[in-house]
Order: sequence, then structure tokens, then C-alpha cells
Amino acid sequence: MKRFGRSAGLIFGGFFGALALAAPAIEVIRRRFPTIIGPTGATYDSVGLAAAVLTSSLAFMAASYVVARVSRGKPVRDGMTVGVLKLTLIALAIGSGVAPVWSYLADGVLALPAAWVGVQLALRFGRRVVQSA
Repeated sequence: MKRFGRSAGLIFGGFFGALALAAPAIEVIRRRFPTIIGPTGATYDSVGLAAAVLTSSLAFMAASYVVARVSRGKPVRDGMTVGVLKLTLIALAIGSGVAPVWSYLADGVLALPAAWVGVQLALRFGRRVVQSA
């Protein structure tokens, strides 16, 4: 049970860390492209939305990398779970009308591949950080 609690804390820490990393960058993009997010029916800037989707994917790739490196037992499972949580968040937000549906779909399509790339980078190039129990 102790291992489960550590994995869950690591996964949620990585998830919220990625949100904290992506939010300021997306705010900068939003200021550069002011029509990126608005009420339903507003005009959206496609370049700004695409940049926000890419920024979000890079942030979650970095989060999956960190989670996989720090994970003790199953780095692939823990890193990919961060991507699944992002996919779940996108599924819940898709009907909100804050942005066009295509931006949610693009973000959803990139969620798991970004997590997978982060995990693979951690497995190939990162020495896993293992702490003694």
C-alpha cells in the first residue's frame, strides 16, 4: 500500500506540475494572440490555439519524463498515467465551449504519444533516481 501511495503522489504531482508549467506559457500565448480564448461564439486565432496545444503537449511530455525517472517500480505505467489523466481532463472539458472542438481533439490525440515520448526519453537517456526505502 505504501508503494501505491508513493506512485499516486508521484503521478498527481507530475500532472499538476505540468499544469503549473503550461499555464504561464499558455497565458503568454493568449496575450500574444488575444482571440485564442473567449466566450462561445468568439473568433479564435488558429495559430494561437495550435501553439497552446503544442505547449501543453511539451509540458506533459516533460512531466512524464520526470515521473518515469523518479518512479521506483513501474516507470512506464506511472509516466503513461500522466498522459491518461490529461486525456481524461480533455474529455471532461471538450463540451465547455471555451475553444473550438478541433483544439481539444488535437490535444487529445497528442496526449498519449507525448507521454510515451517522455517515458522513452527517461528510459533511454535518464538515469533513474532510486531512493532506498
